Amino acid sequence: MKLFFSGCARDCAEVVGANLSALLALGDMPWCDELRVYVAENSSKDDTRKILSQVAKVDSRVIPILFDDLDEKIPVREARIAFCRDRLLDEIFKSESDGLYIPIDLDSGIASSLKAEPFMRACELVASEKCTGVFPSSSPYYYDIHALREADWCPGNCWKNVQDAMSRSALWNLWILIRYVYSRQKPQSRLQIKGLIPVDSAFGGAGIYSLSKVEESAARYSSPVLDLEDSKLCEHVVFNTFLAQLFIYPEWVIKAPPEHIEFCLLPIYLKVWRIAGAGLKDLKRLSLGAARRAISSILHSEAS
Repeated sequence: MKLFFSGCARDCAEVVGANLSALLALGDMPWCDELRVYVAENSSKDDTRKILSQVAKVDSRVIPILFDDLDEKIPVREARIAFCRDRLLDEIFKSESDGLYIPIDLDSGIASSLKAEPFMRACELVASEKCTGVFPSSSPYYYDIHALREADWCPGNCWKNVQDAMSRSALWNLWILIRYVYSRQKPQSRLQIKGLIPVDSAFGGAGIYSLSKVEESAARYSSPVLDLEDSKLCEHVVFNTFLAQLFIYPEWVIKAPPEHIEFCLLPIYLKVWRIAGAGLKDLKRLSLGAARRAISSILHSEAS
């Protein structure tokens, strides 16, 4: 199998070297015929660019695409990431039209934690043309609701829903997050028993696509909608609208970044405490507001 990894790296010097080493090690597997890692980097403030350049000098399978001050040209983060992903895909297409296209996060520990055997089985699913694209599950909870679209599980844009429903009430805001995000972060044990899960879109830190089908569909990450500051749209959702036969493969499991599932990891009593605390915060705010209004009314009456 031919593997073409593609990822963005910025201000992640503490993990990028280990991630690249882990991906390059997959090229030594007997089932891997060819491997390259394409990386987009944009104006890192730490040593990310230096590390990336050093690795590329030693191993020609790493192909860096470097940008400077891209933030000024593309101020919206999602649109900027989409631009970089499209640029990397164009670089792959310069020399390749078949094999597996594998976008992957390089700014966390996901690449370093890939286990070769389940990853290989996921690759085989796509290489055998049983799927156009597959995505990992995550443990202990499925975390990437932002990129997920599935009719019953996550039918719409969760973060747009959250943004549009937010108010001044802490309890209401927490309930909105629970409704649209936390309640959809399902335990891996529930997904494991389902086999392949058909989705309209997903990601979860990595994905495996048929490169030829991506080329046939003319799939792209960029969209005018992403240029809107408040769209809250994920670039993977845009990309996946061009494709069919997409699945989450629960046997391929990555470790969920804990910061994304912080509420789900809380024991029940702390979840109750968090909810009660939000309610108390609202009561305090309402009481202070009522006191201010009463004092203002008294002062106004005396002045009259």
